[in-house]
Amino acid sequence: STAALYGSFVLLSASTPVGAEETAEYYAVCDAGSTGTRLYIFSLGGASKASSVFVKKVKPGLSSYAANPAGTVEPLLKLFTEGAQKVPEEKRGAVPLFILGTAGMRLLPPEKQRAIWGALGAGLEAAPTFPFSKSSLVMRTVSGVEEGLWAVVTANFLTDRISTDLKIAKENPAVGLLDLGGSSTQIAIPPLAQGGSAHIGEGATVQSYLGFGMTRLREEVRRKTSNGADAACYMKGYALDENGQQLTGTGDAPLCRVLIEAIMQSESESCNANRPA
Repeated sequence: STAALYGSFVLLSASTPVGAEETAEYYAVCDAGSTGTRLYIFSLGGASKASSVFVKKVKPGLSSYAANPAGTVEPLLKLFTEGAQKVPEEKRGAVPLFILGTAGMRLLPPEKQRAIWGALGAGLEAAPTFPFSKSSLVMRTVSGVEEGLWAVVTANFLTDRISTDLKIAKENPAVGLLDLGGSSTQIAIPPLAQGGSAHIGEGATVQSYLGFGMTRLREEVRRKTSNGADAACYMKGYALDENGQQLTGTGDAPLCRVLIEAIMQSESESCNANRPA
């Protein structure tokens, strides 16, 4: 998710050694989610002050290329080339690139994940137009716990409850959050501050529920609707074509809630089983 992505950069900023800005002033990070891949390019200036200089998303997500892993290369290479225009030409070759796959990739079997990462890595390595540092290219699927931790870092960093040292301010207690992504949901609760010195990641409670994201739930609602259920979750009068079946939304919020609760109840065992995702 976007929240997790920003949190990962905060952690990256916190771990950047003094003086590193001269050699790696820009960082490129991809949030490779279930619905698409969003590239962020950050500038890290003096005193670890970060700013975003480029944000753009391409669709579909990497997991959609499970049957054609090599198909990942062209759209991402085009995205990277466009983003690199926001970086001074003399610095582009030193920009580290992190491509982080989230729930969409976690839903795939390990061998399909490896095939996608392998094809993407080989394609970028071989591409003469790849604008960033090939030696600093990092690609992997992150765990749901990592994603949740990064999200709670983001929430607290953006509300001035922590700085880049990641320590919780005693006078401004940290907050938890529910991060609703496309294919998973993370719940993260930070530790209580102890004299203003508690680290946001030490003792944090994080649970991830794979398959319980907004997009996945919406797909399930559509499937139930196409099987004859009332189109209660769509605005009144909204026309949709589901596998050739013409349906019209009724905008019935109470009935929509009943449908969603039924879906959640039917998947409760799966939800519980997917906590470590």
